[in-house]
Amino acid sequence: MLSLLYSALLPVLALASVAGAAAPCTLLTTAEVRATLGAAQVTARPDPEQDFPSCTYHFAGGALMVQVITPARTFLQGQTLLAFTRSGQFGATRPVAGLAQEAVGSQTGQGGALLIRKANTVLLLLGHSVGPSGRRLNVPGLSTLARRALPRLP
Repeated sequence: MLSLLYSALLPVLALASVAGAAAPCTLLTTAEVRATLGAAQVTARPDPEQDFPSCTYHFAGGALMVQVITPARTFLQGQTLLAFTRSGQFGATRPVAGLAQEAVGSQTGQGGALLIRKANTVLLLLGHSVGPSGRRLNVPGLSTLARRALPRLP
């Protein structure tokens, strides 16, 4: 499910630019990720192989990717997040209240995805775990992390 979500995003990723994007590794501390996921140890590093500025937080049995996508209007092709995610392979996404202008999320037993639009930026949190931390990589857990990251966006 999560690989389908990310795969469906890839064709659109080339349409947006990285100009003015926040450094994703500054949006969350490893301590915040560790506490939210209940992981014993978390490391973070930028992921230059991604199309947008990305930071991957690694922990035993899984990872969380935080990606900053700008400009949101280009990325979303003029649609709302919900319409954008449902126009492709994202039928399982649902609105998530209380996060910026709009947010949608999806989850499986081993992880989840959360996309949030704040002004002209989309924040993507995408996590997967085969260990116990996967139970916390759900929409509520990702929302907790998003609430910490959003005020740090420019």
